Amino acid sequence: MAAEPPDGFLYRPDLLSAIEETELVTHVRALDFAAIQMRGQIARRRTVHFGWIYGYESWRIEPGPPIPDFLLPLRAQAAALAGVKPADLVEVLVTEYVHFHEISGLDPGQGG
Repeated sequence: MAAEPPDGFLYRPDLLSAIEETELVTHVRALDFAAIQMRGQIARRRTVHFGWIYGYESWRIEPGPPIPDFLLPLRAQAAALAGVKPADLVEVLVTEYVHFHEISGLDPGQGG
């Protein structure tokens, strides 16, 4: 990483301990990700929405399931970094991206 991050970027490598990161990944892997369909195409990522749900085809925002307890400590940390109350952060979007070569159409083993 560059000596100075870009304006507006805040990097905190110690935001999560190794144990907290492992626990978070375990919870995230258990989420029920859904495919995204936009303009008749299936996106190369899957998502889970909490707090609010965005309809990629309807372009509407609707109330969604509550933010799960395992994300609340991370929300509190994000709120502290942003200088807002945790309750002000009302939406969480968790995105799962497929493997690099599936997104770009390139095989990373061939220099892509």
